[in-house]
Amino acid sequence: MSRAVRIRAATLALAALAGSASLAGVAHADPPRAAAAKPSDAEVQKALARFKRGQDLYTERNFAGALVEFRKAYETAPSFRVLYNIGQVCYQMQDYVCAYRSLEQYLADGASQIPAARRAAVSEELASLKQRIGNLDVRSNVAGAELSVDDALVGTLPLSAPVQASAGRHKIVVVAPGRTPMTRTVDVAGQDTLQVDIPFPELPRAEPEPKPAAPVAPPRETPAAREASRMTTLSWVGYGVGALALVGGGVTGALALGAADDVKSKVYPDESAAASDRSRAGTLALASDVLLVSGVVAVAATTVLTFLVPRGGPPARASAPPGAFTF
Repeated sequence: MSRAVRIRAATLALAALAGSASLAGVAHADPPRAAAAKPSDAEVQKALARFKRGQDLYTERNFAGALVEFRKAYETAPSFRVLYNIGQVCYQMQDYVCAYRSLEQYLADGASQIPAARRAAVSEELASLKQRIGNLDVRSNVAGAELSVDDALVGTLPLSAPVQASAGRHKIVVVAPGRTPMTRTVDVAGQDTLQVDIPFPELPRAEPEPKPAAPVAPPRETPAAREASRMTTLSWVGYGVGALALVGGGVTGALALGAADDVKSKVYPDESAAASDRSRAGTLALASDVLLVSGVVAVAATTVLTFLVPRGGPPARASAPPGAFTF
């Protein structure tokens, strides 16, 4: 055991003797405890047993176990003298903030009950501890995020004041709903204030849902479009045949007129030659008439079949509603 630990163990033992007397006889009059919440004799005895276990664990250098026992003893039957022991254990664990607060409360709660020599020694110890305490000024871009330092919940951001931290390395965790926790490891020096910015990444913007497309009304059918939609391949063939027949009839008619003029103006040596030309002119005229009539008939028939005859057969007869008389 090192010299410093032996000295503190001896001091702790002296405090234990004084603490035992306080717990056994003066604990009921401790100012921090309200009159309606005074510990019972059974609670005092339980606190004394925990206090003794804490003392033994401290001597064995099991500081974590000693701290638990001393705190349980203080919770069961509060006495300012136990705060001194808690402060000594925290000092050995290098938790200088805990040691400073415990000893500071020890002086405040003990007041005039603490001997002058002890008060002076504790005051010097507080001055030494103050050199080993820094501050963490943690900031984030998400208000209401929870801050933990070394796995102990400190509060929600933004904090009203920086967090005290013992000199050394500390783990900082900031947690916000719906976001991945952010962790930082920082080194704090005594009497320094370290500003730690822990911003959360910006949340991805939700893409707006596409608006449903407005129903597109079908284009209004014009009379010309309606007529054009009735044209079929047969319609085009019919009109083509009619057009060719009309053109052929026109050409043949022109030839027939030319042949007739030739017969009138031409002088024939005999009647047989004249009869031949008249026959040719008559044939051309007949062919012209046939072609013209055929063309007109083809165009007319195509028009009737395309635009005047209803398609799809006659309309179906509507069924009568239930209970109606039909004939």
